Amino acid sequence: MHFSAFAPFGMLRFSSKRPVAQVIFESLRQSIGGDENTRADFAGPMIAHLYATAMALARVQRGVDRVNENRQPSRSEEAIELHERDYRIVVPSGATYDERRATLAAAELLAQGCTIDVVEAALLALLGDDLIGVRTHTSAEVTISPSSWALPPASWKLPRVASKWYRLSVPVVDPGSYTLGCVGLTGDTPPIVAGDVITVDPGKLGIQETVTTTASGSNVVATFALTHEADALVTTAPWPTMNSTARHILIVVTSSVARSKAWRRKVGALCKRMLRAADRWSLVEETSAATLGPFIAGAGIPGVTVLTEIPTVPV
Repeated sequence: MHFSAFAPFGMLRFSSKRPVAQVIFESLRQSIGGDENTRADFAGPMIAHLYATAMALARVQRGVDRVNENRQPSRSEEAIELHERDYRIVVPSGATYDERRATLAAAELLAQGCTIDVVEAALLALLGDDLIGVRTHTSAEVTISPSSWALPPASWKLPRVASKWYRLSVPVVDPGSYTLGCVGLTGDTPPIVAGDVITVDPGKLGIQETVTTTASGSNVVATFALTHEADALVTTAPWPTMNSTARHILIVVTSSVARSKAWRRKVGALCKRMLRAADRWSLVEETSAATLGPFIAGAGIPGVTVLTEIPTVPV
């Protein structure tokens, strides 16, 4: 707005709109007849009275507007320290008001939970244009073991019987039906019989597999869904099968943020407060447009460049 009698210091705004005091003044003037009952040259006692009334009401309106703005942490200025105290935010030395308000805007979203949409909104509030995207893994990219909880039954439900311990003498190269030789860990290990439920590679997340044998003796006949190396451990002992709901999130940012220790600390502090205890995250940068990785020795940066080449956004 232009400097005028209706826009003194304290009531200035960078806007093309007319000052609030002018709007109120013109409204009051029109309510008593406009030019017919008041002078058109902005002079006289009636005009002075209307002007004083308009300025007083405008100051009240300006005060209400300032209170409303400062009530919102992401727009606050005069009360910004109070909001930072409420959210327990430690302000870094030299932080600007814009940076402090961005941190508060991200903190406001904490109460909405830890869904990816909320996490992305909070990161966008904190990083602005420096955030390129939030990369999560789709269901097609996740390896689940076992692939079904119904087949075979969970191994902890097996009856308590004498445990048998063997090692595979040959590898399982491809998924499918195999006849495999098993070597007992001790000389008196009882033989495997048809119908035994065995766990192969117990305790190795991602390759542990439980199958049911279809033949007796030292040769194991079973259908495998995963590959196993020779000498892999085989047992009929009850062995819990674990599945995890952990997520690993790639936060794709510009190079200046990905390589900045200060920004990494800010993002890390936000993620610790928003994400679940089982979640992990990494700040990474694009190696080329819309592409992450692969890590190349001498060129990639540990912790910034992902190991394999994947698109920036899940497809």
